[in-house]
Amino acid sequence: TITLGKYQYNRLLDGHFVSKIQQTKFATLNNLYMGICNIALSLIITPLLFRSLGPARSICLFPLALLLGGILFLTQSSIYVIRYVSVAILCLNYSLYAVGKETFYVPTNKEVKYKMKAFCDTFLFRMGDLTSALVFIPLCVSLMGGFVGMSWVTFIMVAIWIPLILSTGKKYRIRAKEQESIS
Repeated sequence: TITLGKYQYNRLLDGHFVSKIQQTKFATLNNLYMGICNIALSLIITPLLFRSLGPARSICLFPLALLLGGILFLTQSSIYVIRYVSVAILCLNYSLYAVGKETFYVPTNKEVKYKMKAFCDTFLFRMGDLTSALVFIPLCVSLMGGFVGMSWVTFIMVAIWIPLILSTGKKYRIRAKEQESIS
């Protein structure tokens, strides 16, 4: 879904800004906003969310932000509104989702932690990017009314993704309790 969102965002920028200089200025400000947002998320917000909601519910904020981004694309909101939501999505991906998914590996054995994690982080993630680039993007552009129609795919993916995260969170809590009882 990040690949779909980036594609949507880049197409929107291409349509909004005629000049590459304007696009570069816009992207530079995005990077500044992302840097500030990532620092705040990493140092303050993510630890508070994990303590109050737990990793699974905290991670669910990321697909919910993607859902909001999809709605904004469908309603053809201002590019500046979409900019701030896109910055938030990228920051949540980096500072909340990535940290949260790593948390799920903590109460596992070494085989899962090192072998399966490496498999998931390399092969499965790259396969997802490849599938998105080769299948979803062309399909969405051709069948769903261009890049705005890609939001429908995002909605479907989020509807599947959130229950999977919550299920993983439940298994995480069970394993964490087992590890506590062993210690």
